[in-house]
Amino acid sequence: MLKRTCLQNALNAIAKANLEEMPLEQNGDFYGLTLLGRGVTYIVWLVSCLSNKGTICKFVLRVPKVIGMLPELRNEIGWLRYVSKHIPGVPIPKVYAFNITQKIDDCFIAEEYIVGEPLSKMWALYTDDEKHSVALKLAEVIVDLAAARFESICGLTPELEPGPAIEVPKLFECRFRDFSEDIHVIGEYKSTKEYVLSRYDEQIRHYEDMGNFDGLVGVEDVSVEKLRATRQKMAKEPPAFPTDEPFAISHGSFCGKNILMTPRDAKVAAVLHWKYAGAYPLSEVYKGSKFMKVDSDKARQEYTFWEREIFHLIGVVARKRGWKKEDADLLIRNARRDSAASEHIDELERARVGICHEPGDSKGFTLY
Repeated sequence: MLKRTCLQNALNAIAKANLEEMPLEQNGDFYGLTLLGRGVTYIVWLVSCLSNKGTICKFVLRVPKVIGMLPELRNEIGWLRYVSKHIPGVPIPKVYAFNITQKIDDCFIAEEYIVGEPLSKMWALYTDDEKHSVALKLAEVIVDLAAARFESICGLTPELEPGPAIEVPKLFECRFRDFSEDIHVIGEYKSTKEYVLSRYDEQIRHYEDMGNFDGLVGVEDVSVEKLRATRQKMAKEPPAFPTDEPFAISHGSFCGKNILMTPRDAKVAAVLHWKYAGAYPLSEVYKGSKFMKVDSDKARQEYTFWEREIFHLIGVVARKRGWKKEDADLLIRNARRDSAASEHIDELERARVGICHEPGDSKGFTLY
């Protein structure tokens, strides 16, 4: 168990100064801090402290840097707690403690420290048999997440109630202008139609308000008039708009750097970074993952082979678990991109990544 005195001593030490590392010197139960990472929005520390058994134990302490990132923190805590409670087959770090207030200096999440290396670093070291074992585990994780069902497109609060979801493009494309909550949270929405129409409304407001695009590539070609026309078309009754799919869990950033592998064997130790997770239509749960480095033609060929294998294994696992054929087909639909499904998928994609291009147009912002 995490000692409150150790946690408080760590927080006090962080608050003292811009420390990058503290020596391993005992201060009660608290031994020291080591900086694990410093990003745009978070600082991540490894805290060492004395356990009840007299041994040194460690946990991860993540501290947000800007108040506008608190929706991410709330959403990540919610999904970590949900998965831990309802989907034990998906390995994740345990949440020991958290605090979320409007005072940024008081906010944090303390979670389990898991030793491992990212899959993107380890993949090239594995044998083909080990790679197949990893691919199967990734497929099982995806099917586990896809089996959960929700009544709306949403994120989760720490209390496991539906809340706003967090979407990556709002942060990493042209809207990375400030950290106010209203620019990167969405939902909840009871239908796909409500969700997509709200994305059009948000985009129209955004481009009307931007004024000066500051030379951002692609943005100057966005037509608000076209967005309005497409939004009006999508607002019409079916069949102009596709029917709803089941809503299931999309991790939001399922890639090699966020999949932690055990040091001595090809086992998945943990799936990390759930801040962009949300409940979305089933065909959005898995759209591929950059599980390995692709830095050559040979690597690209290998990536293509194993990506197809993962999609295949997702279908195999889903069928073995007794999934309905139509649901299994939705889950692996992105492997085929068949013409019958493309309109629905493209519309959902445009909603997810920031609707600023016409169907079939290569311009606009992409998440992948």
